[in-house]
Amino acid sequence: MLGVAVLSGSLLVGCGSGDDTDGLILSPKDFPEATEYLLFSDARGLGRSLVEALETTTFQPPECKAPRQEEAQLLLESDVAMAEAKTPTSTLYATILVESSAITPSLIEEMYLGTCSSAVAIRTINGQPAESSAYELTQTTGPDGISADHVLVIEQTATITSMFPQDTSPPQMLYSRTGYAWIGPYFVILEQSGAELPPELRAEFDHLFRIAIAKVPQ
Repeated sequence: MLGVAVLSGSLLVGCGSGDDTDGLILSPKDFPEATEYLLFSDARGLGRSLVEALETTTFQPPECKAPRQEEAQLLLESDVAMAEAKTPTSTLYATILVESSAITPSLIEEMYLGTCSSAVAIRTINGQPAESSAYELTQTTGPDGISADHVLVIEQTATITSMFPQDTSPPQMLYSRTGYAWIGPYFVILEQSGAELPPELRAEFDHLFRIAIAKVPQ
């Protein structure tokens, strides 16, 4: 999602930092066979990339920017483990674990629900509008059979439109489903995204989200 966007980059199998928390996120064997997988050696880059992106982005409603900035700064200051995966069906996943996080359920709700459940973000380059992203977000139920202090699952539809006058390409659609779970001092995030998310992928998301939560000490 916009708070935790999947970072761009080539996906490799078996690349990682070896930190203790890396073993608490989804591993290649948890995903379908032939999934491409990348474990980030510097997961704090997630917070840095979000902080930098928000510096050149405006929001409507304007109040939707501040909680995103707060989340990005908290991620930058936290111990984070992160990996990306791309399944054979081209579904993208980001599996993230934040230790001793100050990110609360109320902050996530402020970012994506209420007045910010329908928002537009405009990214600028050299002061000129470059891209408009219109978001529609809804809360859905979490999977059965999980143990956590608090769980949120939020689904998003994004319509991304180039604002360069010479770019006549049609808008792109991006769909995502993100699960958040708070377990003691740990904050678990699993994002599923793609150009389409057919209903059968909800079962795959639920399965992986259960595994991601079960990996965390309780």
